[in-house]
Amino acid sequence: PAGDNRGWPSRGVFFLNRLILGNSPPIPNVAAVSSAGVYDNFDDSSNDAASGWSVSFNGKGNQSIQGIVADDSIVFLTSNKVFAQNPLIDCPLSVSTFYFAPQSQDPASAIEAVTIDNQILHVSGNYSQVMQVVYSTADAKYMATPIGLLSSQLFYFWFAANSCFMW
Repeated sequence: PAGDNRGWPSRGVFFLNRLILGNSPPIPNVAAVSSAGVYDNFDDSSNDAASGWSVSFNGKGNQSIQGIVADDSIVFLTSNKVFAQNPLIDCPLSVSTFYFAPQSQDPASAIEAVTIDNQILHVSGNYSQVMQVVYSTADAKYMATPIGLLSSQLFYFWFAANSCFMW
């Protein structure tokens, strides 16, 4: 299992014929992208379009990747911001074409995000509300808004030794 004992990444997705892994305990702000079609090769020594690479996300405080969502584009939910590739760009993901721009100042928690009907739902960094992340063509970026229509006191989170939660 992933976690502090072994140092393995705790987040991962498949996107455009690549495996993307992130949030390993020694380097929680770095994501590794595999070579195209070779899911166990993260070698970044060559600089061709099919090779793997890594990307780091930096911000204020302890920055770490809390979630990776692959849908129309790749979205990284971090402990500080949302980073994403623009879904309107029609080019393959490679070391020379990727750019995960900062989208919104919306910290995420370690609870795994879900995708429902082209929207990403995740728990805010302070565990007080559920956030909705959608791409806004008018703003040309992903925007996050709270979706809890009721009082925030109705959302209860309980973390046990295994980081379980209940709503």
